[in-house]
Amino acid sequence: MEKIGGLPSEKKRVQKSQIENPLSDIVTDDVYKTLIENSLLDYKAVRDYQIKRRFKDLRNYMSVGDAIEKIQDEYPYLRFDTIRKIVYNAKTEKE
Repeated sequence: MEKIGGLPSEKKRVQKSQIENPLSDIVTDDVYKTLIENSLLDYKAVRDYQIKRRFKDLRNYMSVGDAIEKIQDEYPYLRFDTIRKIVYNAKTEKE
């Protein structure tokens, strides 16, 4: 019985330790883990940062359209224009 009661906490520990830091060039793994544990990171903002970084890397060897299409393959739920707006930082609500 004790093993069953301890099982969920074991799963939680394993999941937390397997968190990958997509912001490793900005914050340390420990800081990222703390931000995640306290729900202080916005998923959309992190995703947009990753898309911008990926676009910059892809643009070194392919056209804008091809780079956006490649990113769209990785994020199929985003439309071409949405990715373009993310990449070029088109702000409509904050301006």
